[in-house]
Amino acid sequence: MVDMLFSALQRALHRAVGEDPVALYITERKGGKLVVGHNLSLLPPRLERETQAAGLDGFWAGRHLQHALEGMEWDLNVYLPPSHFHENLQDTLLMVVLPALALLCIWLCSLWFLVRIFRQKQALVQGSLSGLIRDEARKEIQRRQRTWFVHGSLGEIEQVRNSLLQGQDALLHDPLTGILNRRAFDQQRAGLEQAGRPYWLVLFDVDNFKRVNDSWGHGVGDAVLFRVATIMARTLGDEQVYRIGGDEFAALLPWEQAEVECRLTHLLGRVKALKWREFADAITLSAGGARYPDDALTLLERADACLYESKHQGRDCWHLAASSPVDGEVVTVSV
Repeated sequence: MVDMLFSALQRALHRAVGEDPVALYITERKGGKLVVGHNLSLLPPRLERETQAAGLDGFWAGRHLQHALEGMEWDLNVYLPPSHFHENLQDTLLMVVLPALALLCIWLCSLWFLVRIFRQKQALVQGSLSGLIRDEARKEIQRRQRTWFVHGSLGEIEQVRNSLLQGQDALLHDPLTGILNRRAFDQQRAGLEQAGRPYWLVLFDVDNFKRVNDSWGHGVGDAVLFRVATIMARTLGDEQVYRIGGDEFAALLPWEQAEVECRLTHLLGRVKALKWREFADAITLSAGGARYPDDALTLLERADACLYESKHQGRDCWHLAASSPVDGEVVTVSV
């Protein structure tokens, strides 16, 4: 009869546990002697009577729960082995932690993408600001690189750039003749000397220009200056000719002396051949030049002395300083 009772309890415990990895057993309240149980192989060699600590203890040692049966001197015991907590932790990782990691990865990728966009915009805007200097090749590259997220900013910078370039043009160009002015002359000359590049400095005067102004008015005088400047720019190069005073012009020519002589002769002939509606007399030029670095310390004075020599010789001619002048003497080659 007793064996039947224990068999029934054994079956009841088996049905209660099923296939779960849980040890379910009954012990005597006094002494803790085992009465009957299921999955007893899961019990550790030494089991504390009260293993109910929370936290990570169950993860390492498992968990023991005990409940007193009313009306009997028995206790019902449940032991959850560490593997039970390991499996639950794995399930938790799969259901909670891994999706959270996936969301974190998506967030980090989005942040990285936004940082790249910001850096690209910053680089393009910085490139546009750097492109405020006159650089047509860079301007074309930046035009191709425009994207939807910086188009507005680059458009505003482009407007600023255009305004700045227009301002630079106004600062460096003579408003009457359209050629470069004294400021541009000083900048270009300093740049050539800083780079150590040889060049000819040639000064020009419009002969008898005061008489044109006095006889025909300043309107005609302005027209004379404009046409003479146009011929000079076409003959010597529009980036190498400068108006430095009223009827005074200058040129910075990076050529050998033979080329300079040929161009000056051609220039004076073209200016003299101009026809004027207001008067029949020809407009002529006088010119004088010196070479850098042969006359580095007194370059402007040497060129001005050669210009004076041209005027003294009757105007409509040019003089160039020789390479090795004797101190105190102006030696020239003239035509």
